[in-house]
Amino acid sequence: MDHHALLQKFFELCPNGLCLCSVKRSAAGTIEEAVPIAVNEAFCVHAGQPDTELIGRPLHLILRNFYLLTQKYFASLHDLGQSFTLELQLEPVHKPVTVTVFFLDDDHLMVILQDATEHQVAEAALLSIGEMWAFSLEGEGDGVWDWEIPQKTIHYSRRFKEILGISDELSDVDDFDFKDRIHPEEVERVSLSIHEHVKGLTNNYVQEHRMRSDEGSYRWVITRGKVIKRTPDGRALRMIGTLTDTSERRMITEALQRSQQWLSAFFQNKTHGFGVVDRQNTLFLVNETLARMAGGPVTAIAHRKLNSIIVPVDWQTHVSRAIAAIWNGHESAARMEIRVQVPQSEPLWVECSLSPIVNSQKQVEAIAGIFTDITDRKRTAAALHLEQEKLRHSTWMLERRVQELTCLYEVVNHLEQVNVSLSEKLQAVVEAVPAAFQLPQDTCARLEVEDQVYLSRDFVAHENSRIHPFLFAKNRRGCLEVFVSSAATPPTGEIFLQEEQAFLQSVATQLVLTLEQHFTLEDNQFLSSRLRQSQKVEAMGRLTHFVADDFQGVLEQFSENLTGLRPHLAENPDATDRYDRVQTVLHEGSRMVRQLAFFSKNRPLSANLTDPAQLFEPILAQFQTRYGKRIRFNLQTAVVAGQTTPLDRDYVSLLADQLLQNAADSILHMGNVHVTLARVHLDHEADDHLPPGMYLQLQIADTGVGMDAEELTHLFEPFYSTKNHRKNAGLGLFVVLGIMKLHHGAVRVRSTPGHGTVFTCLFPEIQKN
Repeated sequence: MDHHALLQKFFELCPNGLCLCSVKRSAAGTIEEAVPIAVNEAFCVHAGQPDTELIGRPLHLILRNFYLLTQKYFASLHDLGQSFTLELQLEPVHKPVTVTVFFLDDDHLMVILQDATEHQVAEAALLSIGEMWAFSLEGEGDGVWDWEIPQKTIHYSRRFKEILGISDELSDVDDFDFKDRIHPEEVERVSLSIHEHVKGLTNNYVQEHRMRSDEGSYRWVITRGKVIKRTPDGRALRMIGTLTDTSERRMITEALQRSQQWLSAFFQNKTHGFGVVDRQNTLFLVNETLARMAGGPVTAIAHRKLNSIIVPVDWQTHVSRAIAAIWNGHESAARMEIRVQVPQSEPLWVECSLSPIVNSQKQVEAIAGIFTDITDRKRTAAALHLEQEKLRHSTWMLERRVQELTCLYEVVNHLEQVNVSLSEKLQAVVEAVPAAFQLPQDTCARLEVEDQVYLSRDFVAHENSRIHPFLFAKNRRGCLEVFVSSAATPPTGEIFLQEEQAFLQSVATQLVLTLEQHFTLEDNQFLSSRLRQSQKVEAMGRLTHFVADDFQGVLEQFSENLTGLRPHLAENPDATDRYDRVQTVLHEGSRMVRQLAFFSKNRPLSANLTDPAQLFEPILAQFQTRYGKRIRFNLQTAVVAGQTTPLDRDYVSLLADQLLQNAADSILHMGNVHVTLARVHLDHEADDHLPPGMYLQLQIADTGVGMDAEELTHLFEPFYSTKNHRKNAGLGLFVVLGIMKLHHGAVRVRSTPGHGTVFTCLFPEIQKN
C-alpha cells in the first residue's frame, strides 16, 4: 500500500474529527471563509450531520459559533505550520471539544476536533480537590487566595483576611489589590515570580515578602501558589495559593541573628578577654584576648583549668569562692580584681566579672567570665598615690613653716602693741576724769604725753565755753588738764570741790609717776628686745627664703612627674578626677610658696618695659583652662598694641595670679571675671597720695559674693583671710599691697555683699630709681 493510501486510511479511521478546508482570503490577505472539502466520520459525529451536508458549506454555517469564538485566533495565523488550540462547546452538538487548527499551505488548513468531556470531568475533580486543600490549609492557620485570571478577580479566605486585617464583608476584589498590598521594595520581585509561573516557566510560585494590612503596617508573609487550570494552548485561567504569616518567626530569627552578631563581636573584641568554664573549672571556650593575657595561643589555653592561669592567692581568696557561690545559686554574679599569671613575666592585673549561663530549666550549665586588663590603671594609681604622699608630706612641711612664721609675726606684733596698750590705758584715764565731777556731762579732760594728745569724749563740745584750764600735773613728759563748762560753775565760784581736787591730784600724781617709770625704766629693755626680735625676724626671713626656694623646686619636679602620668589616665575617669584635684592643690602650693618668697627675701624692684597685654593673656588662659565652663575669664584692653609700661614681670605675674585666684574663689557657682587694661591720667594728687601723671590701670572685677565694710577694713592685713571655708595663710593681698608699693603705685578696692568685688591697680608709667 502506497503512502497516499495509508494517509487516506488514517484520515478515515482517526478517532478525532478531521476536516480539510479550503481558504478564501480578502484582498488584504486575511481569512474570510473556510469551506470543508473532506471530512472523516468522527468529524461528522461531532458536527451531528452527514458528510454530504458538510462538504462545500462554509465552516461557520456548520458550527454556528465556531467562527465567532475563533475569529481572533485565525487572524494570528500567517505562515505554514502555525496553529492554535481551543477548548469550546460548539453548537448545535453542545458537547465540549478541543479544537486545533493549522495551515497545510496558503490555501488549505486542517481542523481537528477532540472530545473534551473527560478532561472537564477530571478538571472539575481537580478543582474539588483544590477546594478541599484550601479548606485544610485554613485549618492549619494559613490564608488562601483564589485568582480568576481572565476575570482579574481574586478571592481571599477568612484566615487571609484575619492575617492582613481585612474586613470580612469584603468578598471578591480586583487582583490589583493583591499587588498593591506588597511592599514597594519587593513588588517587582514578587510580580516577576508570579508572571514567570503564570507563563509556565516555573512549576510553582513561592516568595517571602511583606504585605500591608488595612491598618497600614507591614507583616512578613510567605505566599505560595500554583496554576490549576489552563487553556489547551497553555494560558493560565485559575491560580490558587496560600499566605503564611511569618512576622513572629521573622522577629525571632532577626533577634537571634542580632544576638549572634553581638556575641560574635564581643567574643572577637581586642579589649576584653572572654572564657566559659564547666563544673570542673575547665576552660572550654576562650577568645584570643584572654589567651593573649595568659601568654599563649587559644589552642594552648583552651581546655586548661581556670585556676592554672590565675595567681594562687587570688584564686583561693576570690575566684574559687565566687564560682562555688554561683554554682550553688547563692550569687547571680561576681566582680573582682585579680592577677593573671603570665609565663616569664609579671602577672597582669585584670577586672574579672563572672555570671552564670542558665538553661530553660533555670539550671546553671556553665559560668562565663569577662576579663579586662587594668594593669596600666593599677600602675598609674600606684604612681599617683606615691606622688600624693610626697605632696602631702611637702604640704605638711610648708604648713609647719607657715605656722612658725605666723608665731613669729604674732611675737613681733605683740611687741609693737606695747605702746598701743599704754595709749589705751592713758585714754581710759582721760575718760575716767569727768566721771569724778558732779556734772560729768559738762566736764572734759586733755592729756598730753610725748606729743601724743588724749581727749575725753565731750572735749570738742566744751572747747569754746570752757573756764581756764586747771593744771594738775606737768613734767618733761607731758601734762593733764581739766576743762569745765561755765554752766557747771557752782554758785560759790569754786570750780572744784575739795574731794574733787583731791581725786584729780592723786590721779595726776600717779599718772606722772607711771609715765616717768615707764619711759625711764623700760625704754632700754624694750629697745633691746626689739633689736633682738628684729634680728630673729631677719634670720627667719632668710630661712623662709631658702625653704621657699627649695620647696618651689620640689613642686616643679612633682609637676613634671605628674604631667607625665596624664596620658595614662584617659580611660580612667576616677584617676583623671584625682589628677585634676592634685593639679589644683599643686597650683595653690606653688602660689603660696611664691608669696612666702616675696614676703621673706624682699627682692628690690627690677622694672623693665613690658607689653601688659602679652603679660596677662597667658595668665588668663591658664585660669580659663583650670575652671573650664564654670567661670569665664575675659580680657579687654584699651592699651595700644606695642605700648609698654615699666613693670617687674615676676612681681606683677604674682599680683595677677593672686587677684584672679581671689576672684575665682569668691564665685561659688557660675560667674565671670572681667580684666581691663587701660591708660589713665590723674590730674591732681589722689587720696592714696599718687602724684598727677599717666598710669597703667589694671582692673579685675568679679561676680562673686562680695565683702562687707568690716572685711574691707582688714583686707590688706597680713594673715587675715575671708576664706573661712578652707585653710588660708592670709598673705595674698598683703603681698599685692607690697608689690604695688614697690612700683610706687596704689591698689583700690570696692565691694558690695552679693554684687561682687572690683580691684583697681595703678602702675605709674615713670618709675623712680
